[in-house]
Amino acid sequence: MDWYDPDAIDNEDDAGTDATGGSQYQQWKQVSIFMVDAQRSMFEKSNLDFEGVYPDSTWFSVALQIVAAELKRRIISSPKDETAVILYGTREKKNASGLDHVYVLQDLRAPTAQRIRECDSLARPSDEGSGYDEEIGSHTETGRQAEDLRHGLWAAASLLQGQPLRCTKRVRIFTNCEAPRGPPASRDHIRARIAELAETGTRVWPVFMVPDDYEKALLQAPFWSDVLAAPSSKVLGSEEEDYADPNIQQALGAGSRHKEFKKRPLRSINIYFGPDFAIGVQLYAVYKAATKPSHVWVWGKDSSIVKVETANICQDTAQRMGVGDLKTRCFPKMSTEEMEGGGGSGQPTSTRLPRILMTTQEIEDLKRIVDPGIHVLGFRPVNSLADHHQLREPTFAYPSEALLQGSTAAFIAVFEEMLDRGMLAVACVVLNNKTSPKLVALLPTEYSADQDGVQIEPNGFQIIQLPFSDDLRAPEGEPILAGAPQTPVPPAAVDAATGLIESLNLDFVVGEWSNPVLQRYYQALEHRAMGEDVPEQDDSADDTLPDPAKFTQAAPSIQAFKDLVYGEGFSGDVNPAPKGGTKRRAEATQDSSQVDVRGHHALQTLNKLTIADLKAFLKSERQPVTGKKADLISRVEAHLGKPAK
Repeated sequence: MDWYDPDAIDNEDDAGTDATGGSQYQQWKQVSIFMVDAQRSMFEKSNLDFEGVYPDSTWFSVALQIVAAELKRRIISSPKDETAVILYGTREKKNASGLDHVYVLQDLRAPTAQRIRECDSLARPSDEGSGYDEEIGSHTETGRQAEDLRHGLWAAASLLQGQPLRCTKRVRIFTNCEAPRGPPASRDHIRARIAELAETGTRVWPVFMVPDDYEKALLQAPFWSDVLAAPSSKVLGSEEEDYADPNIQQALGAGSRHKEFKKRPLRSINIYFGPDFAIGVQLYAVYKAATKPSHVWVWGKDSSIVKVETANICQDTAQRMGVGDLKTRCFPKMSTEEMEGGGGSGQPTSTRLPRILMTTQEIEDLKRIVDPGIHVLGFRPVNSLADHHQLREPTFAYPSEALLQGSTAAFIAVFEEMLDRGMLAVACVVLNNKTSPKLVALLPTEYSADQDGVQIEPNGFQIIQLPFSDDLRAPEGEPILAGAPQTPVPPAAVDAATGLIESLNLDFVVGEWSNPVLQRYYQALEHRAMGEDVPEQDDSADDTLPDPAKFTQAAPSIQAFKDLVYGEGFSGDVNPAPKGGTKRRAEATQDSSQVDVRGHHALQTLNKLTIADLKAFLKSERQPVTGKKADLISRVEAHLGKPAK
């Protein structure tokens, strides 16, 4: 049981379901406060010359550029997240507590284009009109670094007050100070403040504005090593992630623009082994297809979002009707002729059942086969599951002690026994009262990590949706799919194919490539929101395009395979044959220069010629070749004149 981490999930509240039994994501957001050191040491030239840094930028400017880049990413990836920017060590003060030398540049709100522009304008060099020295400025007092940092942490704690427990809270300190100067009591106060933040679930982490060569030295400095060893290194309910920020160049890079989905349960559900035994689990989405966000309608006057609501109104009382008041006609109403009867008998002639009205709840009760849950039907060997036996992306199941007490021990026992025996469970899944049952396989997956110790796959069950017999498709008459013997392939062709495959070996890892359509969409959206011109599309950033250099290098292998399959001298023209009957195809294969256009003109049979024949003749006579066939015939007749009788 040593692999189970109860803090990873069970400290979270139960995700539960909504009133209809549908999925209800747990609300989770990230609250980030960026504290930027504004003391004089941060205004030294950074001497960074890579892309994304303004010329002659100071470390203070680089820090604000990183903050602006993070806000851009956050708008796309997690628009519900909240951020704040605090400058400490300033000349002016602006904060709710009246603390000296602390300037709250931006309070805690969702990132917007205006807040990005504000950070970017301060990051620009002073000669470009940043206005920092005039409006805010840095104080010149000595020996106050520790006191300013303590006040900055106090201001950050004030902003974090009232935040819900179910959120990730982080404070990043951008500085290049190895050891803040000040009395020992101030340093003790800093450690105490960080410990208090840790008790509220807040992670404090320094981001050093120094060249990469010196970053490790600052991490090992006595003051910061003591800070990093504070209790905030393990925060209750936070996600297991590496809090170490990337280097400056990576932080400033555009990166992948994509929607970010937090690690949170889709739903809580029980796995039933018969009527009297169940294990509580929580389900997680392993993969989710990324799509463009849906648009919203806004009011033209103030750009507020327009919400559309639909209601059912009673015709007699004009009152709004609830779901329980509505009824559905289950059988169509009989026609007047059917009701009155044919042939004068006066009896209904239709054999259909009379009209039946049922409420929505009554219909749901009729459709319900079993109660919601994962109902295990039995076990099968793992090798009975083929790779293509999947109808959609899998779901991951992990035990939930909050749902059923004792689920952890029962889950581990079943999991380890199935893993040892190489078995999987076949089950019927009903997610809620409105969904139809689905056939799934519970596949036990063992923990695995790469050479760097990064987790690739956790312990738990992968829930794979299996096809019913109705979902299978026939091979549709293709002989090779229907089991007919395949054409024998000579060994030379196999060898040539081997060389082709080896020459085009691709260094590809699943999950590393970004969707170029989404990247372009978010790039255009970002520049529009910032009031900037949309740049030209950069094909070099599209990983889905073939690499010309790679294919040039593999050209000999490709040519060898092509010569062996199609024969030497093959030009690569694989256009389909001309459409039409046998006669037209035969005419198309003739040399247009050998067609007697003048003879057809004399016999008035130009309409029997093809467009290619007419164009070839007109081109040889230095006449235009544009237009439809009738235009070409008219042009030939005008050029040759009236035929002799």
